[in-house]
Amino acid sequence: MEAKPYVLKYGEQYLRSNKGTGSVHLTSRLVEADHFKSQKSARIFVRSLMANSKGYMIDSKIKVNNVKIFQ
Repeated sequence: MEAKPYVLKYGEQYLRSNKGTGSVHLTSRLVEADHFKSQKSARIFVRSLMANSKGYMIDSKIKVNNVKIFQ
């Protein structure tokens, strides 16, 4: 049995990132969202967004402090 991946949600939408450009956007489609194998790896990604927000092009609608991790 395969474990369900973890995803990041902001409100009713999911976060997706473009690794090539470093941009982070919202999507309503779960299939487009970033998927993480563990809660720990999802948490590390959120922390990196908080600590290095200038290194990412984060959609202005996203308040990183309000991002939640779901499985």
